[in-house]
Amino acid sequence: TDPVTVCRKISILRYLVCIICWQDVCADGGFAAAWSNCSEAVGNLINNAVLYSKENTDITIRFDQNRLTITNVMAEPIEDISKLKEPFVKGSSSRQNSGTGLGLAIAENDFAMLGYKLNIKTENDLFICTVDLK
Repeated sequence: TDPVTVCRKISILRYLVCIICWQDVCADGGFAAAWSNCSEAVGNLINNAVLYSKENTDITIRFDQNRLTITNVMAEPIEDISKLKEPFVKGSSSRQNSGTGLGLAIAENDFAMLGYKLNIKTENDLFICTVDLK
């Protein structure tokens, strides 16, 4: 798949997830801020899944009115998942990509501003992010 097609698909998914978040959070009229927070948070989760997935594996994005779940096969094990949502922390000291270690910290903050909680865990070689939307 060419990178432009992948980017378009990610943008569409991000948009759809934000619509679900927006319907719940924006009932009080805070549209612009909620849209920005949701878009940034979802974008960071998807970007992390793309950056840190094992080559030639799928990223699963599921959402409904109650939960968003993003799952990917990890390219390498995470050293300490308990610190992964802290600023400037990466999953392993050997990661060579251009990431800053801010993606999950920003996503967690953005979701918290919307009244949601970001949960992360690993199961075998899977990295799983969940956000309860209600």
